[in-house]
Amino acid sequence: MNDKASNRLKQFGDECIQCSACLQTCPWLDDLGLTPGEIAGQVLNGYVNEEVVQAIQRCSLCGLCSQTCPVNLDPSELMQTSREALVQRGKIQLDDYDLMQVDRDWNFFSLYRSTFG
Repeated sequence: MNDKASNRLKQFGDECIQCSACLQTCPWLDDLGLTPGEIAGQVLNGYVNEEVVQAIQRCSLCGLCSQTCPVNLDPSELMQTSREALVQRGKIQLDDYDLMQVDRDWNFFSLYRSTFG
């Protein structure tokens, strides 16, 4: 993991006050039951189980969680940083995101368009 990602994860772990406000607005965080600070700590230390990896991948990066954070953290940024770190460690494969690449002939958006118009 590069220094920038490592520093950002450490900062998240230090600044998250574990209030769980984001868990009340985000179904993925609520199902997981971990605060962004706890997720950052796990990713930083390399002790990430499959359930946490899946929650990080499922995050839509909508930003709803950051609107409720009383200390103005952006958990969606944490999820992006966590994805980068997990790709570098081989816990997430870039192939998992092929359908999201809009420059491909078939991607998530063209598939939706062809199905629903």
